[in-house]
Amino acid sequence: MKLWKKKNVLEFGLIVVVLLIGLSSFIFISIHEREPGYELLPLLPIFYVLAASFVLIRSLVYDFKMFNFVFTIISGLRYVILPFFLVYADYYGGRSPVSPTARSYDLALKLMLYELIVVTIVILILDGIRKKKVKRLQPKTIQRSPSIFIYTVFSIVAVVAVAVVPGALQSVSFLVPTERIVGVLKTIPLSSALALYMFIIMKQVITILLMWFFYQKHKVSGKQYFVYLAALAMVINIGIFAGTNRSDLLICASASLAVFRILFPSDFKKIAFLVVAGVGAVIVLIASIRQIASVSGDASKLIDFTDTMQVYLGGPYNVAMAIEMKNMFPEASHWSVLLYDIFRPMIGINIFIKDLPIDYSVIYYNERYFFKDHVTQILPMIGQGNLYFGYLFAPLIPISVTSLAYYLQAKMERIGSIEIIYFLTLSVSRIGFFMGQNTMNMVNDMSYNLVLFLLIYFINRRIVFRQKQRRYLNYD
Repeated sequence: MKLWKKKNVLEFGLIVVVLLIGLSSFIFISIHEREPGYELLPLLPIFYVLAASFVLIRSLVYDFKMFNFVFTIISGLRYVILPFFLVYADYYGGRSPVSPTARSYDLALKLMLYELIVVTIVILILDGIRKKKVKRLQPKTIQRSPSIFIYTVFSIVAVVAVAVVPGALQSVSFLVPTERIVGVLKTIPLSSALALYMFIIMKQVITILLMWFFYQKHKVSGKQYFVYLAALAMVINIGIFAGTNRSDLLICASASLAVFRILFPSDFKKIAFLVVAGVGAVIVLIASIRQIASVSGDASKLIDFTDTMQVYLGGPYNVAMAIEMKNMFPEASHWSVLLYDIFRPMIGINIFIKDLPIDYSVIYYNERYFFKDHVTQILPMIGQGNLYFGYLFAPLIPISVTSLAYYLQAKMERIGSIEIIYFLTLSVSRIGFFMGQNTMNMVNDMSYNLVLFLLIYFINRRIVFRQKQRRYLNYD
């Protein structure tokens, strides 16, 4: 009863916060003039307030899931904060030399509202299904794999690989990023990229094993310093990163904190506060060295900030671009392009199909954006859905990735392996960003985080099984 009341208070408090921020954004947008095509902009914060108040917050408070946590925050930024800054900065444009038409802006806002409604309904349905299944299942005890032999072998191979392959560690930073890592990932050879890939998987596996070891020691001895050692291992894991992708750092931090929360729930809040503050500082440092061209020519930090939000959250300008891309390049909606969008970014498969005479949809998107070969802008997922399935079925891809996130969440809970929990949390966290991403981003990131790890995980499990089987036969 006490826990139920605590959750009710938390739910009420979050709803009040969302109402205050959402309604403030709505009022501010409504009382200011907007460019033609942006007439529906005030509806974005209102629809989010309704979705969050009746579905998203309840889904998060009563059954915490990392996907829902990330999605609720990202969609709040997209539907409440971004519209406010568009009006406050009086910035409705973007980087293209030819802006979308007012009709395209209007359709973009309608698609965004449609997307939020559909995804919210899907979450409501999936929560109902999940609730029925949870009642029938006993909670799974969290365990580590009974053997770490293959993990050890893989770690040795990864260390040797990064030691002997030239340039493998060139893009890696520890806590403080430097200018030498900017753009390196785009130019390193395949052998260096593979060695780096193995190293990144290795450092995460070792971190989880260390955190589990310290958890077992703390459980037996009760000594607090084991908690701090586990926290130190987590910080090192987060602090070792490749390239300058800020979302990768956030996702690694989310998965690491999720594991720490499972192992050390009573110490989670104070450690999480320090980790979040540290990650925020590193993100600021990364932003300072990336040196992305300023859309305002450094004349307005406000406009530059708004433009960055527009790009990474899939704002109205970018969705409008996607609508016009479909009209400009009808061939982009061919089924072969959709399949290429799905399979070309997949690690392993991409080696065999990379030379096919097919372009990504994002190539067409950037052609509409810049009218030249300059692929830097992210095609929003609802725009990708509209490209292949039209306005009515545009949310099919968002529905699919939301369902996938729930499937992965259920899978990690049924397996109960601390390693699986960590690596699947990486994937569901990434999926939470889907409104500003597309299938290419999702598939590449999921295959990067899962393919190699799952391979060594199941080999490790299989070898343990054979050893047990051999002992059983010898006993007979």
